[in-house]
Amino acid sequence: TLKRAYDLLSDKESRRLFDETGEWVDVPLDPRQTKIIEILSIGLDKTLFKIATEPQKFQFPKIIDLIATEIEEQRKELNIQKANYEQALAVSQDLLERFSVSEGKNLMRSVISKRISICEFQIAHIAEQMTRIDEALDYLKKTEFQIPLAIEFSKNQTSARPSADTKRVFKGYHPLLDWGELIKF
Repeated sequence: TLKRAYDLLSDKESRRLFDETGEWVDVPLDPRQTKIIEILSIGLDKTLFKIATEPQKFQFPKIIDLIATEIEEQRKELNIQKANYEQALAVSQDLLERFSVSEGKNLMRSVISKRISICEFQIAHIAEQMTRIDEALDYLKKTEFQIPLAIEFSKNQTSARPSADTKRVFKGYHPLLDWGELIKF
């Protein structure tokens, strides 16, 4: 499998063990790191799609900035979700003591208590996701992109422009867009 081969070649310890023993040892990923990789992968997939469908609008050499923009969009969406859950939590906490029954168990109190628990769980879960997004963005700040050989530099311009071959590759469907199907965690 492509992912296993990549994992083997990209991890120094796994490659060293393979070179010494010929055995393929799967190195388990840290769950935190796995989530960061997933965030980066989604950001890359969305960026490659935009580059492939609108090559005149997006410059390939600025791919790190484009990926960061996609990831920041995910963060904005999570902020909205978090605000909605916080509002639902506040309303639920306000309602908790307002229901009473003349006899028997107060089922509405149980319903609202469960609603409060769900809101608190979702807020904590979203906060964790936002932390991973922040870590992915910090990682991108330390990342450099080497301009592909297909990009030609104009002596009179500081920006890069795609060659005729590059323009042909980026129009419509692009095989890189299928990487997301190959990389599964």
